[in-house]
Amino acid sequence: MPLNLITFFYSLTVLFLGKLTVTITVICLLFAIYFLIRAFSDFTKGYEYSGIPYTNELYDWNKNLEDHYEEYENDRTLAKEHYTLFITKNLVKHTEHNMYVNDKKHGYIYRSKKFLIIALILTLITLIPFGYNHFKKDNTVHKVELMKKRLSSENDITKIKTNNNER
Repeated sequence: MPLNLITFFYSLTVLFLGKLTVTITVICLLFAIYFLIRAFSDFTKGYEYSGIPYTNELYDWNKNLEDHYEEYENDRTLAKEHYTLFITKNLVKHTEHNMYVNDKKHGYIYRSKKFLIIALILTLITLIPFGYNHFKKDNTVHKVELMKKRLSSENDITKIKTNNNER
């Protein structure tokens, strides 16, 4: 195989692989951006966190509960037990929901990081052949002379022979 043909195929392969890795890198970056947006805002839906009522509301509810049990049961300890049970159930319910939301967000962040790492690795791989060619390039100045053949008149254009089969 002649040396020029080998260099041509090498250049063609490097060009193809370079374009392929750059394309895959861009696709990975787009996926990373998509998952990052999904992790922080979930587009139009957003993430709904739940929580227990404000402390003022809880305090008022507990006070009403104690008054109720004092009036009808004549026992404030039952009010304390019901209040503790209510707080415990609500904390468990809301913590469970918030953990689910955070796990979902963490999954999207994990996917985003994965695609960012793939894009970084592909970028470094792409830089190897291009960096090699950049430092290997010849810095000599080449003189090129461009020449244009001029026709003596427009009538000379009609004298150009063509095949009868060509249009």
